[in-house]
Amino acid sequence: IGGVTASPNTFMGLWKEGGTGLKLLARSGDSAPGTDAVFDILPTVPAINDSGEVTFLASLSLTGGTTPATTTNDTGLWSELGSTGLQLLIREDDTLPTQVPPLPAGTKVGKFASGAYATAHTSATTGEAAFAITFKGGSTDTAVLRASVDPLNVAISVVARQNTLAPGTTQNFASLNGSYTDSMRMDATGNLLFAALLTSPSKEGMWYQPLGGAVTKVFIAGDTAPGTSGATFKNIKSPAIGSAGVITF
Repeated sequence: IGGVTASPNTFMGLWKEGGTGLKLLARSGDSAPGTDAVFDILPTVPAINDSGEVTFLASLSLTGGTTPATTTNDTGLWSELGSTGLQLLIREDDTLPTQVPPLPAGTKVGKFASGAYATAHTSATTGEAAFAITFKGGSTDTAVLRASVDPLNVAISVVARQNTLAPGTTQNFASLNGSYTDSMRMDATGNLLFAALLTSPSKEGMWYQPLGGAVTKVFIAGDTAPGTSGATFKNIKSPAIGSAGVITF
């Protein structure tokens, strides 16, 4: 544009429009906040919450920057949550903070799910983001994680983890990094709704976590569907969440 030609290292950009004109959020070749590397591939479908804050998964260059990324840490999750501008929430190869119950020693972030992310602006300076990953190192389970963001801190917690008991059932969660978990939804106050599969036998189900609260079951396949004279739920189709934790599916 205007006689300036993008190169193979600067050809992708992420913009947003908030009523004041287009704003460039990130571009391949630009420094990636929270790292000494530069952006490489940017998302085709970023996430955005009700307040217009963008959260996106992006890859880092293996050659650019003061400390180029490697094939083990070249993907991360960035967000405008927290009112500090764009910041890194978590990156491949990051060691997970102490969790309750604890993760095996040496557990790190392996791979991110490529689907959409659930985000919320919860106060003037805070926000929430939920996303799915596969662990590596001390564990190779999949999980749904939550990032609670303020201007000085990003606190990461495990919402649900593969091979652990699914609340309200006698079965464990199966993989949480797949098409079912892509249906994560979050309302403006940070309450989270997500779908998942159970093991032995495989069943579809849906779970809910209020901001700051425990995960509870909404339903699983085989539960009686109210108002149907005894019919049971079978499949999950397009869940949605409104304000104050009101959900529908």
